[in-house]
Amino acid sequence: MQQKKNIKELVTPLENYPHLPYWATLKEALIQLGSALEDGINTVLVFNEAYKLIGILTPSDILRGIEPTFGQRFKERADFWSDLLSTATNERMMEPVKRFMSPARVAIDAEDSLFKALHIMVSEKQPLLAIQEHGKIIGVIKLDTIFKEIIEVVLAQ
Repeated sequence: MQQKKNIKELVTPLENYPHLPYWATLKEALIQLGSALEDGINTVLVFNEAYKLIGILTPSDILRGIEPTFGQRFKERADFWSDLLSTATNERMMEPVKRFMSPARVAIDAEDSLFKALHIMVSEKQPLLAIQEHGKIIGVIKLDTIFKEIIEVVLAQ
């Protein structure tokens, strides 16, 4: 493995990563994420009408959309599984993802260093970063991807 890989070599292209407009429904996000989980992807990118990244939807965000009490003080609910099939849950599944997404905080340039990407991910507690080229998002880089490269370099010595 060469030790000087750059971001562009490790980016997951946008067309291979789940993404939706902010007006898409929670159900649409659940469908996309359900398929993406098989490939180890656990987030959905959310864009505005100008195709600007505005948010990231995580499984936790989706779960809070499905069950609003998640994230609050824990109280056991024996009826949780049956409630997943309720009318209220079906109505929440038709809500736009914008209501539940986490805001996108950082995007870096495709020409930036892997070290810069890694530093931002660790310091900002971001498991992935959007990668842009000429102001347009071209994909994402995941912490796992960079970490695998680090493992290869360290163990190759």
